[in-house]
Amino acid sequence: MQLTVINNEFCKFEKNKLTISQKCTRDEWMKIGEGLKLVEGSVQFWIGDWARFGEKNGYYTDSKTYDDIEEKTGYDRSTIQTFKSVANSVPSLLRNKDLSFNHHKEVSSLSEEKQKQFLDRAAEEKLSVRELREEIRKDAPATEPILKIETSHVKVTNIVIDALCFIEKQTSSESLEFEKMVYLSLIESLKSKLNNLGA
Repeated sequence: MQLTVINNEFCKFEKNKLTISQKCTRDEWMKIGEGLKLVEGSVQFWIGDWARFGEKNGYYTDSKTYDDIEEKTGYDRSTIQTFKSVANSVPSLLRNKDLSFNHHKEVSSLSEEKQKQFLDRAAEEKLSVRELREEIRKDAPATEPILKIETSHVKVTNIVIDALCFIEKQTSSESLEFEKMVYLSLIESLKSKLNNLGA
């Protein structure tokens, strides 16, 4: 099957092969080069949008669907899921043609406002992916990682408290009075820490 992504009468795309007509002028040859750059920087989004379309239209009928997708695209499941996730998170109107897919991947977890801000800046300042990642990290509020950790601690603490309360109810025998005291002490300690976290 011929690849006709770039429509040009002076070249023909096939798997592992590009045939260019001897009639191709220098200007046309340069246009082909521009088209190749477009393909190189776009194929991840194309596959991502393609996968999103299939999901939206119910084409993921069973667990074998991803096997079929892997076979058709040559990419493994996790890579396809990454393409789909970024394509889903970064609207097409915000995608910057001067930046790579990995630039867009770096901003995919941000709000659309922040996505535009950082993508525009990356394009204007010609930031590498690593430089963009560092700028995003600098921009993040200093308290944000702490809040995430605290939220996680609150959830874990609640689970532990529930478990200990259950154990406390089960240990009604006098022979387990010491264990009950330990459990109750742990519960009170955890509750205190939970309150200190602001829950």
